[in-house]
Amino acid sequence: MGVVPVHGSHSHNGGVKDMAYQLIFTSWPTSLTMGRTGFSTVARTKSMPEKLAAAVERCGVYDILHGEIFSHRTLSYCGETWHILTRMGDSGTDYTNRNNYIAHHIAIPQSEIPGLANPAEILAQWDGWAKRWSGEPRFIGEPDGIDKIRAKNSLPAKNWERIFGSSAKAALLGNFPAQITASAGDCRTLLDLFSESLLLNVNPLNAWEVTFTTYSSGSENAGVFLWKAAESSDGDPMQINLTLKSAPPAPNTRAAEYASTGILTNRERLNLKVSKPKAPTRYKVVYVKKRGVPKIFLLYAASAAITAGTIAAAAFLYMEPADSFKENAVQASPEPLPVLEALSESNPEKRAAEGQSESSARAKTLSETISEAREKVGKDDFEGAVRLWDESPYAASNPSVKRDILEDIGARADSLMRYAENAFALGGRDEKAEGKAIVNMAKARRALDIPGISRKEAREKKWKTLNGKIGK
Repeated sequence: MGVVPVHGSHSHNGGVKDMAYQLIFTSWPTSLTMGRTGFSTVARTKSMPEKLAAAVERCGVYDILHGEIFSHRTLSYCGETWHILTRMGDSGTDYTNRNNYIAHHIAIPQSEIPGLANPAEILAQWDGWAKRWSGEPRFIGEPDGIDKIRAKNSLPAKNWERIFGSSAKAALLGNFPAQITASAGDCRTLLDLFSESLLLNVNPLNAWEVTFTTYSSGSENAGVFLWKAAESSDGDPMQINLTLKSAPPAPNTRAAEYASTGILTNRERLNLKVSKPKAPTRYKVVYVKKRGVPKIFLLYAASAAITAGTIAAAAFLYMEPADSFKENAVQASPEPLPVLEALSESNPEKRAAEGQSESSARAKTLSETISEAREKVGKDDFEGAVRLWDESPYAASNPSVKRDILEDIGARADSLMRYAENAFALGGRDEKAEGKAIVNMAKARRALDIPGISRKEAREKKWKTLNGKIGK
């Protein structure tokens, strides 16, 4: 398939409104940029800003001999998030008789996302990807037909069931870092799996918060992706392995249930807001010594399991006892009488007083512990993620999980620095983006201070280089 035909500056016939751009990058004797040869931009939408085009050019490293790589990443430009959908593939040999590849990028602003299919579906279905380049470098129109694409995949997650034996395992991919073992040739299968996992987002816009690539060689660019596939594997049973068709058990979550049934609750379907139910109540009998004649008080007697008659009786007993009742109570119970004291599950102070910590209220499974640690990484709570794992009962017997968590932290540091690099490349023209970049640099610093981070020396060097650009 050749390059997308040339259109006008705006497309109104099945295009993505007026602000989506496309850019094609390959090795060619001439370029759209005067004086450049070799790998450079040979085509792009004419209205695409130069600085955005320069940032998109740097997206993607093709370091396999054959096959396709699909990815979704984000960039910040002029105070807006841009979603970059990329297809890369081998393109024979170039004019110097060296191996060539072609990278075709689509840049969509966040404001144009509503109404679109999820990014995995667009990557898989769009028929405008350029697989070869011919002719002179030139300006082209906007990407046509993207807003017409509708999801071919649906829930229940049949691809996950077919490959891994359970639709519920689609919930193994969430809004946290994930590593999948797969070959470069699995890219189309991965897009189907990714799409089913993205469909678990009840709000379709949330699916666009997930960045991913169907192949990662471990280069620096891989740090920008939340989900990434690679051929290497350390044999960790808690890793999704498409090559071996193995995956950890499905999590015990609402997302897993939705992946299995494809049925939304009324609250989810109608986006209803409901108040959180009161925490369940436990009771403990304690003894209260009183001077003089003891009186019986029922201080707290309510539970979901108590019948209406019991509640009525409890209400009656709350009243001051009659004199005859008091006398009988004194004769029958000379010792201090028990009082019911409610211990709320949502009251950590009382739990602490009883020697019960928040974390010990219910023992977490291995899968839940890993998921919680990864969620903390995704929220930039790197110290908390490591502490959670180190203090878990699974840490000693699962050292490979600790390595994975550290890899996720390192990847997150790469992503934070990548954002800063793109923001600083704008030369201070976007103060909002630069402010966020400075915050990201501080977060990256905390990530790199975690003991055991891989490639620390190289990452430290990049951090120092970027840190020197602040304020310039």
